[in-house]
Amino acid sequence: MAYRYHDHREKIRKIDSLSVKIMDLLLGNVTFNNYDYFSKRVLISPHGLDPVLFGVRGEYAECVYIASKLIQAYEPIERWVIFRTNQGTDAHMTLKKISELKEYDCGIIEGVIEYPPRVIQGGHTFFVIKDNTGSVTCAVYAPTGMLNKVARMLCPGDTVRVFGSLVRKNNVINFNVEKMEILSLAKKYVLRNPRCPKCGKTMTSAGKNKGFKCKNCGYKTKNLTKVKVNVPRSIKIGIYVSDKKAQRHLTKPIERYDIRLPKPSIDRLIDLWHFP
Repeated sequence: MAYRYHDHREKIRKIDSLSVKIMDLLLGNVTFNNYDYFSKRVLISPHGLDPVLFGVRGEYAECVYIASKLIQAYEPIERWVIFRTNQGTDAHMTLKKISELKEYDCGIIEGVIEYPPRVIQGGHTFFVIKDNTGSVTCAVYAPTGMLNKVARMLCPGDTVRVFGSLVRKNNVINFNVEKMEILSLAKKYVLRNPRCPKCGKTMTSAGKNKGFKCKNCGYKTKNLTKVKVNVPRSIKIGIYVSDKKAQRHLTKPIERYDIRLPKPSIDRLIDLWHFP
């Protein structure tokens, strides 16, 4: 974590974005959430009027130190220090039953989608999941990006595990979703017009309570009904997270799930772990 001089704290931070991308290219396997390539946004630097200039998150003290030396900042650094942290670990999440949730609780709940997702003005998506203790409305907000898009494609009967927090706003309680794991997918069906038994073409409605007619050969019948057709799902079983710019500090990013690095020692510090 690199800190600013006091007389710079109300000024706009100036971090060279190209240097951050180069650092991410060289050390992206041992650091994370450095740069959002979709929104073209530097993620290591905050935006508020606080003393932090930038902070690099990584697997080892050595790699965050090396990363800091690759970052070009156009203002002097007053001091820096390396912390051992629980960022990017999901340390704030524990598995709970829906009935166990309390307001402002963080946790993981698992259940079945009860109704089709609902999208409101602004692009926010809401769905209801239930377990054997109750049900709760989950909110996936538009800034979460891909997570929001996946939420819209859920269907009743899908089994999901959602990570987030129970929040009350304007006297409405929702479970705000930060991450979601799809455990199983239900079959999705649509009703389509039947095919003509004479020529094989898709028929059209002949009018209310009048059956179907074939525009190709003229065949008409009241004896056919719409056909239930299985539709392939466009989402898969797996873990989906918010876009990087919308991730909370404690949220475990997707790239850390498959990491296979030796466990760092907690009994020693590197020689250069702070300045001054």
